[in-house]
Amino acid sequence: MTSSSGQNISRSNGASEETAWTRLSTAFNYATSRVQMDKEVPDPPPELKEWSQNTSLGVFAGLMFGGGTQWLRDRQAGPWQPPATSSLNKAALARLQAEESSRRLVRLANETLRGGLRFGALAGLFYAVQQVSSIARAEKGLQDIIVAGTATGAVFGATVLGSKGLRVRSSALGTALGAGAGVVGGLLQETLISYLPEEEQRKYHMPPSIPVTAAQQKELEDRADEKRHPGRYPDATAAVIAQLQGSLDRNRPAAARATRPDL
Repeated sequence: MTSSSGQNISRSNGASEETAWTRLSTAFNYATSRVQMDKEVPDPPPELKEWSQNTSLGVFAGLMFGGGTQWLRDRQAGPWQPPATSSLNKAALARLQAEESSRRLVRLANETLRGGLRFGALAGLFYAVQQVSSIARAEKGLQDIIVAGTATGAVFGATVLGSKGLRVRSSALGTALGAGAGVVGGLLQETLISYLPEEEQRKYHMPPSIPVTAAQQKELEDRADEKRHPGRYPDATAAVIAQLQGSLDRNRPAAARATRPDL
């Protein structure tokens, strides 16, 4: 690749990065702006839409996990049993059983809500950091998952109740665990994505916030094709030199070729 083409690629990358950060700012302004009742609400930016969808999945998983664990605990405790030495009548026993059922229902709703909030907060932070990292790098990959896992683990460890020293140690431990989980999860995700068609792989690795022109898309396809078939594309510099040499040979006068055949 020539130097001029390298300069063009660097300029296009800078323009894409500027556009990406501009769209990220637009998404933040959309999320924090007040809605005018007399105006139509515009469609959300793709960054905010993707983040909300991923966070909603985390909230739903938290609701299921919190409610499921509490339901299992109540089931292991067994049905309510009246006191063995109770001398209450049937109406009083029925009232106590109804109160116990109400308490179990309240505990189930409480744990379900807590699970949704906890998982939703962690998922929102994880996907926000992952998206910001992918926008800054102009592509999605393993590095974004590791960064998001590290940040989420650090914040989760810092929320542990206790002294400042305990929180610092918990944050350091959460950072290490988050980075390790990010590496494992990222490698697993990259392995699964490698089985998808090439078009789907390009859609995943290219964030929706960065507009891709037809020329950039053609360049990405040529690079991927060149990696699959290394000998298909000749050297561009050698091709230009050969073309110039052929043009000089055709335009050289016949007398000069007869006098100096080495030219």
